[in-house]
Amino acid sequence: RVVGSVGRSGEFDRDFMPTRTGGDRWKRVDRAFHHGLDLPPVTLYEICGGYFVQDGNHRVSVARFQGVEMVEAEVTRFHPRSPACACDVGWILGRVPGAPCGAPCS
Repeated sequence: RVVGSVGRSGEFDRDFMPTRTGGDRWKRVDRAFHHGLDLPPVTLYEICGGYFVQDGNHRVSVARFQGVEMVEAEVTRFHPRSPACACDVGWILGRVPGAPCGAPCS
């Protein structure tokens, strides 16, 4: 499950919809989806079972909006040594508060 975005957490809400009005990029990706065009895989970081979007925020947003449960992705996995480390990584990636695995942050 995608739980956040790398460096763009303020641009998408909890449902991964764009927070800004206009949304021209989102509309173009949505049109491509409806026309069945091949889109490149999204790039994700996986930390404690939570996924953070490095590249492909709009593709993930459109997929969620359209009810698509899985998208093609390239995933880099991080394995923190402790829950506190997971909190640090989550904070760096823009998810505040808490670790993606739900571990309490100290």
